[in-house]
Amino acid sequence: MNPRNAYMLKGVLKNRGYDWWWHSLIGVSRNTGERQPFFIEYFVINPGLGEPEPVFGQLPENRAKGKKPSYAMLKAGTWGPGKAVQIHNYYPIRDFVVQDEPLKVSIGSYFVTETHLEGHVKLTPEEASAHPEYMSEAGEMSWDLEADKTLSYSVGFGASGLFRALNAFEMFWHAQGMLTRYEGTITFNGEIFDVTPETSAGYQDKNWGQDYTNLWIWLNCNNFTSRATGKKLPLTSLDVGGAEPVVWGWALPRRR
Repeated sequence: MNPRNAYMLKGVLKNRGYDWWWHSLIGVSRNTGERQPFFIEYFVINPGLGEPEPVFGQLPENRAKGKKPSYAMLKAGTWGPGKAVQIHNYYPIRDFVVQDEPLKVSIGSYFVTETHLEGHVKLTPEEASAHPEYMSEAGEMSWDLEADKTLSYSVGFGASGLFRALNAFEMFWHAQGMLTRYEGTITFNGEIFDVTPETSAGYQDKNWGQDYTNLWIWLNCNNFTSRATGKKLPLTSLDVGGAEPVVWGWALPRRR
């Protein structure tokens, strides 16, 4: 396992840090044959401050007490014209378990490893309306997927062991699955989507740190076709990011 894709919230980051594993991919509807993009994220924040229930830092009563957010979260959804949905389910820290070697991150009864991910999220319209702190739309999605990470990308010394130990950056990034071949099924609001290695155009990365980069723009593509031959281009991936990194409290402008 690449240590840059491991769980990072140790030391000072336990009480002031977040970590997440992000997956994006394409599924094909069994009913219509339509291709549909999906995203899945396993997220945790401030695990050292965990309480019996998820702590939402933006609630007025928690802000008054100076409480920071502390919870694990499963996020999943889709995007597209008229289809953009993100569904958030929250768990207390006691329901978050990490195994380092080999990597296994469990949230409730669901999990992600380097090669497999399973999960389920659901929120009713009534729950979404009653809890704006969930920052979620209503919907339901489940997944059972194998992941073959055929191409990785490392940012170099910026996420090296020394810089990670020193928490030099407020936000770190690593793309273990710059090009990932997913296989399995996704069920979204009752509709089944098949995911195949040839059509998934998959991507997996992770971010962690003490704060979020602002500005932040991210584009990824894993579906290239040669104009000359009309054939798909293997081992070809594009990532375009825009951000203003902060190193030891100092912003580095124009580092896009």
